[in-house]
Amino acid sequence: MRRKFLAGNLKMNGCSSSICELVDAITTRSKNFHDCDVVILPPYLYLNEVSLLLEKSHLSLGSQNICQFNNGSYTGEISAEMISELGCDYVLIGHSERRNFFLETNNHILEKVKRALENNLTPILCVGETMEERAAGQTENIIMDQISSTHDYIGISQQEKIIIAYEPIWAIGSGKAASENDVQDVLSSIRRNLETIGDSVTLIYGGSVNPENAQAIFEQADVDGGLIGGASLDEKKFVELARLLQEV
Repeated sequence: MRRKFLAGNLKMNGCSSSICELVDAITTRSKNFHDCDVVILPPYLYLNEVSLLLEKSHLSLGSQNICQFNNGSYTGEISAEMISELGCDYVLIGHSERRNFFLETNNHILEKVKRALENNLTPILCVGETMEERAAGQTENIIMDQISSTHDYIGISQQEKIIIAYEPIWAIGSGKAASENDVQDVLSSIRRNLETIGDSVTLIYGGSVNPENAQAIFEQADVDGGLIGGASLDEKKFVELARLLQEV
């Protein structure tokens, strides 16, 4: 079932005190927003602290990543079971920064989606194209290849449990968002290609979303929300985005 959905990806930013202060402020300022699901994605180290802060709120907790393996000799990795035990409901998978900087392949991503679902976590699956792929007119092909490989691996019944985040790689951290028409065109294409389950899948956009451009993006018919990076580090901006999403 489609719901309005906003996730704040804090990435590798902050320290214990600053993140707790940020989350406390977001929780307080957004306590009257009940018409959209709001998720905080802090660094691993602070999942437990943030979980405790969110216990009596309507906000949810998510992890920025998981390991593709269940357990074992994988030094430095964190399993889906571990983050589930810490109170996470969501996990971000396939972000372009993971693909680019840590060389995650589609096979890694498929395994991570499977691990997440096995541990009752909702995957937020990131898909998107580079500027070169966009210029070559390959946007739809690239994105649907990323989605269909997951679809084929886990089966159609499981696909409905995944939130899909369109994050054009060229827009991440650039300060330049895709236009609202471009976002709508891509998400409409995704929904159409998902056929029988398309109407029930939550589709969101991420890529330099801020309070100035968010309303035009959120008003698009196939946009259910946003995956927020930089603006999630400012409680006023993030809460304003939640307000805009709730009111569209």
